[in-house]
Amino acid sequence: MTLPWLCAWISVDTLAHVKEGDNVIIIGMSQSVRPHHFPHHDISPGARGGIGSAAAQLCRERGARIFGTYTSFANVTPPSYITPIELGSKNAIRVAIAKACLQNKIDVLLDCAGYDQPFNDAVSTMTPNGTGRVVIMAVHSKDGMFPIDLRTFYTKALTLKGMKSSILGPLEVKKVLDDLAEKIDGGLLEGPKEVNEVDMTNMDAVKGALQEILTRASHRRSVIVP
Repeated sequence: MTLPWLCAWISVDTLAHVKEGDNVIIIGMSQSVRPHHFPHHDISPGARGGIGSAAAQLCRERGARIFGTYTSFANVTPPSYITPIELGSKNAIRVAIAKACLQNKIDVLLDCAGYDQPFNDAVSTMTPNGTGRVVIMAVHSKDGMFPIDLRTFYTKALTLKGMKSSILGPLEVKKVLDDLAEKIDGGLLEGPKEVNEVDMTNMDAVKGALQEILTRASHRRSVIVP
């Protein structure tokens, strides 16, 4: 859980400073799907159980109103505290925000997906009063670039920040993880659903767990929490 939750904390707390009453859009609340209007991309946006999910929980804890995008609602049950937006058209975000009567009233945009079309669609809904905060956590184009609607950016006087997982020092990281662990243990936040416990006094069990991790496919991440 460490890296996704730490990145979510940095995005929500350190960079975006999400507070009570903020309207927040999180791009990337579902798992990898190839929708019809992104024919050449698999969208893997932080995923359920990843940064997007963790960021949504932290925003809820701070009293924000949350809109979360999903590439498809098939086999997905969005949390009750999220207003879900299905990316079924190029202006799906704008339409959903207008329907909620919040056009030009979005305070924070957290982009866990890294694709220009939904990003620019969301930027168009943000507040024009100079307080809008945008945090980018991913860009999936091979050259690391995608076009941004700069006219909208400067007319709304938005602030753009990039999420860097090493922005906090060791003591700050410990404080964050201790706080998260306490809230997850207390049921205030929902942590990882799959946790394998190993008896640390049984060296054979410990070695077996380490060997399993080492032999897994490279795309699967494991975290050992002593």
